[in-house]
Amino acid sequence: MSYAEVAVDAPLSHSRTFSYSIPDRFDLKPGQLVWVPFGRRTLQGVVVTLADAPQVEVTKDILQVVEGGALVSGVGLELAGWISRYYLCSLFDALSLLLPPGFRAQVRSRLTSDPNADPDSETLRPQVKAALLTLAGSPRMNEREFTKLLGSNGGREISRLVDRGWVHRRVDLPRPRTFRYESNLLPVASQLTSPEASGESSEIEDKASPRQRELLRAVREHGAGYPTTLANKEFGSGVGNALVEKGLLGLEWVRQDASVVTSLPLGKPPPSLTLTPPQADCLDQIAQALDDPQRQPRSFLLHGVTGSGKTEIYLRAIQRVVDRGQ
Repeated sequence: MSYAEVAVDAPLSHSRTFSYSIPDRFDLKPGQLVWVPFGRRTLQGVVVTLADAPQVEVTKDILQVVEGGALVSGVGLELAGWISRYYLCSLFDALSLLLPPGFRAQVRSRLTSDPNADPDSETLRPQVKAALLTLAGSPRMNEREFTKLLGSNGGREISRLVDRGWVHRRVDLPRPRTFRYESNLLPVASQLTSPEASGESSEIEDKASPRQRELLRAVREHGAGYPTTLANKEFGSGVGNALVEKGLLGLEWVRQDASVVTSLPLGKPPPSLTLTPPQADCLDQIAQALDDPQRQPRSFLLHGVTGSGKTEIYLRAIQRVVDRGQ
């Protein structure tokens, strides 16, 4: 499957997804968090499904994978879809409720001035001219900071300046801080199986520097993931990234402390927690209401149940509903 339907972090109608091409260097699964181009912006998105064909004729590539594994399970994707339809919210907003803390983020965009820009152009407003002169005196400026200098409609003005080539934008994709990662370099599979892709990559490889060709050979001979730290140590910092940008190598991120993320098997409440008599009584009331929907009470007796106890009751009640297929 070469395409992914992605729920994008933007104010959209409910259940809306967008089609993106999957580069050869990525092995995507539903539930993964990715960075995607969206108009002039770069936004986060969650892969909802994989597909053999896109919804539109022309698609853009997924830029980067935020997390090596799926952050939202299959059941979570179904739940988010229901939330999106029922509450008429965007699908990403519904999915964001299921993401671990710290994973929702925005890109860091910085701007630089082109040396050939003409700040004295008569087509520019005085405020824009002053902002360009300030940007020219700075090696790189945060886009938010530059937008403030432009005043009203600063975002549109930046787009015009970028289109004219007077301002260059560089987007840095932040990685999540929740887990610690190590990255590996991988051979691109299509180069090994497709003659056409192999021919194109050979032309690019011929133009590579000696160090890049040495690293490329080492990764191919290594077979499994070649640690990026080792590549930086043996061949120089940035050599591996250059090969990834040229499409000669793939890059995977591996979570080192995956034990932080735990899951509870369906039908098996935590054995280490024992309900108090008031908690057990409340859970029994809920169970009776589930067995007989006609006599569901409006509320349950929670006398003697603390805040954490209420949470435990809610979790076990939800588990019973899931076990019953309700």
